Amino acid sequence: MNKYKKLFLAALCAVFLASCSSTSSDSMNSTVGNIKIPPATAPQPNLPFNPYQMPSHTEAMVLYANNILVKNCMAKKGFPLPLTPMVAYEQNPFYTQPPEINPAIFGVDSLRDAEKYGYDSPLLYATQLSNRDMKEANALESKYSQEYGKAYQIALMGGTEPSIDRGCQKYQVVTYLLPRHLASENTRMLNIDQQYLTNSIIETQHNPIVLNDIKKWSSCMASHGYDVKTPPLDDRNPKITPLTKAEITEATIDYNCKVKVNMMNTWLAVESYYQTQIINKNPAEFQEMAAILSDVTSAVKRIVAQY
Repeated sequence: MNKYKKLFLAALCAVFLASCSSTSSDSMNSTVGNIKIPPATAPQPNLPFNPYQMPSHTEAMVLYANNILVKNCMAKKGFPLPLTPMVAYEQNPFYTQPPEINPAIFGVDSLRDAEKYGYDSPLLYATQLSNRDMKEANALESKYSQEYGKAYQIALMGGTEPSIDRGCQKYQVVTYLLPRHLASENTRMLNIDQQYLTNSIIETQHNPIVLNDIKKWSSCMASHGYDVKTPPLDDRNPKITPLTKAEITEATIDYNCKVKVNMMNTWLAVESYYQTQIINKNPAEFQEMAAILSDVTSAVKRIVAQY
């Protein structure tokens, strides 16, 4: 959005917010400029970028399919390789987070997490070896590596010389099954450009509608004895700052105040507005992303079904 449109929207929002006595938590939709804010009782809006990002279940399938391809490659070379069960990936917290509000930007957005973790990031309590099956698979791989020595590692990872096979790890779903995309300039389109994500968040953070809700949230927090102007981020490390009952209490009040002023739906509605603008300005790029995601999904389903 160019600066003139941005100034116009800011002025329009300021006039609206100054003249309107109702809050964003009213039971009816409110519209500011071109942005419709759902009431607090409505379901959270889906972000427009979501269809262009890999769902958590598909991401788990990709990892499982990669494991199958590498295992089959190693078998042809005469080496065993443990197959981590699909359930190990499905239960891994790193691959089950919905692509919604970023807690490192927005802060607490879940009552369950607030009551359990306070301001600690839930992912900091997780490890990539999140269950017994995955731990056992990695232990077996280490055992085979020691048993077969350097030959095993070369078969798996490849050597350092150009003449040596790159190893079975090259057999990944994306690189192995989607050569037409990798041959194009759009290899990076398996993920949304980080700059697009950053821009939509920055625009949202500085939008007057969101800033107004933050002021109302701050007033709500003050009524409970907390002098905070912006929401604390959901990124504290429990190893550095131990979790306390006081922190859980504050995080829970923080979440309840956000609900009271409808901050979640406001944030998502505003960010949706900016994400839609980005998609509309780059239609070919997002169409390519959708095509790649569709191909990846189809490929992993075929691999998993055949195994």
